[in-house]
Amino acid sequence: MPLTANIPKPMLLVKGKPMLEHILLQLKQEGLKIILISVKYLCEFITSYFRDGQDYSLNITYIHENQPLGTAGSLYDLPAVLRGKSVIVTNADILSGVSYLDLLMYYTTHSCDGFMAVRSQEWQNPFGVVHTKGYYITNIVEKPIHRFQFNAGLYVLSNKLLDLLTPNKYCNMPDLFKSCNRKRPRCTTISTS
Repeated sequence: MPLTANIPKPMLLVKGKPMLEHILLQLKQEGLKIILISVKYLCEFITSYFRDGQDYSLNITYIHENQPLGTAGSLYDLPAVLRGKSVIVTNADILSGVSYLDLLMYYTTHSCDGFMAVRSQEWQNPFGVVHTKGYYITNIVEKPIHRFQFNAGLYVLSNKLLDLLTPNKYCNMPDLFKSCNRKRPRCTTISTS
């Protein structure tokens, strides 16, 4: 906001093209041509712009959400023919130089149910951190560096993970992966940085 007040975020222009167009062109370049796009908010901007994908030599189908279902929740409605295959999922507002085929190869090599690309980030506290036990100082760490991994919005899912979804129920990707790890810890990550 305010840029997305009248247009969905994936349609915001980057170098003269909508972000989603950049993603679709990369998928096409890597030979991935069957595309499903989950739409809800101002979906006519996306559906009228990309239509069935023929102009891009792609096969685009839309999953229309009647209510917000989250990135994972809308995947319940994948066609049966795709449920037996590995599915690459990307947020439509993330531009990345990561190869989708490399992600698929990593996922296949590690025999996992789900894969999440992550990015490493460091943050240095600008202050010395004092650790105490009661009133006593136990340690002082001067300007410590904290390292985190955060979700990069790129995933590969198996049908085992897709089978955990419930129809018409909101589910974001982190919750789907948590559910996977509770039932069978076969999800993995790779750093994209």
